[in-house]
Amino acid sequence: MAGIPASRGERSLDSPLGVFSGEQAPAAGTLLLVLIAASIGAWAFVVWMGAGMTSAMLLASVSTLGGFGLFLAVWMVMMVAMMFPAAAPMAQAYSVLSAREDDRLPSRSALMSAFLLTYVGVWTAIGVVIAAVYLLLAPGLSGLVGTGTLGVTVAGSVLIAAGIYQTTPLKQTCLRGCRSPLSFLLTDWRPGFKGAVRLGWRHAAYCVGCCWLLFGVLFAVGLMALPWMILIALMIFVEKLLPGRTGFWVSAGLGGAVAAVGIAFLVVPGWGAWALGLA
Repeated sequence: MAGIPASRGERSLDSPLGVFSGEQAPAAGTLLLVLIAASIGAWAFVVWMGAGMTSAMLLASVSTLGGFGLFLAVWMVMMVAMMFPAAAPMAQAYSVLSAREDDRLPSRSALMSAFLLTYVGVWTAIGVVIAAVYLLLAPGLSGLVGTGTLGVTVAGSVLIAAGIYQTTPLKQTCLRGCRSPLSFLLTDWRPGFKGAVRLGWRHAAYCVGCCWLLFGVLFAVGLMALPWMILIALMIFVEKLLPGRTGFWVSAGLGGAVAAVGIAFLVVPGWGAWALGLA
């Protein structure tokens, strides 16, 4: 296994905010601005799309080639909007360490591009799988999706499942991989393009493990439901930023709140219908 590039400042990367200390802080700050700009642009596109398209319309269009492409485009933009802020600390840590690579290797910008494109590519592949599954299940789901959601009962059940998942060992393992850039990079570092691709897909895998049920909530409540998108994006950002036991309790507390909303949907279906925009 290739070693991580050496530096006296490595310990500064043992927390998500550590990338802003040391000699590489200006570069880390610049990268953060780029990621924020990409997220803002993606959110603007999602808001614009949501003004003229419902979740049902988007999913129904998947059956055509053009609609399939539109779904993937919207899905990718959603991932940039919702995941880039949470992925920024890891991307910045990788940028800092790749600057210490051998001069004979590709430039930091090239390595950073490979890392981010691989990360986005994994989420794009997830979108392809979701679209394919929908095509297979569409005949049986057509009555439910016609309302714009999968129904109050299904939405409540998915919310409860997502809340419970927040406290599981798998969720916490994936979160630890996302929260500590240094630990992740010490374990998985490889030099060059192959290393960038490897790190990109492994970090994306941790993110998928953290967030797959939260994105399931989006499909249950309405994929283009902007308030729910914002809430889930904030959850993902907060729980990935806070390390250690604090992060665990915040994640568990958020899970409890999500599960409570799901229970409320099942107990008071009228309120659930209102929250989902069905009433």
